[in-house]
Amino acid sequence: MNYKDIVNDIKGMLERAESPITSDCCIYRVPFDISLLNQDAYTPNVVSIGPFHHHNPRMQNMERHKLIYFNKFLNLAEPNVRRSYDDTLDLTTEELVKIILVDSCFIIELFWRFYYNNWSDGDAFLLKHWLTTKIRLDLLLIEKQLPFFVLENLYNRAFISDSGNIPSFLVLTFDYFACYYSCNLASDNIIIRHFVKMTTVFLTGSHLNKQVYVYDNFL
Repeated sequence: MNYKDIVNDIKGMLERAESPITSDCCIYRVPFDISLLNQDAYTPNVVSIGPFHHHNPRMQNMERHKLIYFNKFLNLAEPNVRRSYDDTLDLTTEELVKIILVDSCFIIELFWRFYYNNWSDGDAFLLKHWLTTKIRLDLLLIEKQLPFFVLENLYNRAFISDSGNIPSFLVLTFDYFACYYSCNLASDNIIIRHFVKMTTVFLTGSHLNKQVYVYDNFL
């Protein structure tokens, strides 16, 4: 290998180097040594959310259901959805935008149908008890989180209500994960970064009598 080849290799390494973790980072990969202790605990069973496990072949059956929900959601609010992601993800790659958008719409549509108990014939498979449990658990894996502000902003753009009769996405989220806590939740003092930390806070009761910022260094 000559001098030019070495220089080109180093340039390639620099181009592929990841940027340092910033204070905005809140969704992490599980450390390798921890995941080795129990890989099943950190690996999704039926549905992949976010980019980390997107290409896992075990998750591909659920991708069809994501697209069904995605199509339903876009038919309802395509203009607002497009504007939302142009503003929020204009510096990301096309593939990441597609993954985040499809997964966000799947979650929003899922939470909406769960909240109103408004299911269609095509949801029969998703309503199997063992599958609903696995989906809920998969949504609480640390490597499979989406930034909450993306979900919330997308929801707010799609469901605009001047009369205030449409529940907030935070209310839908509390309702979907209500089986993990038994207290009454006041949504006006909660700032959420993602689902995992939200559930951790409510399980420990640390949300009581103070404002909660639902994020920290790892979760």
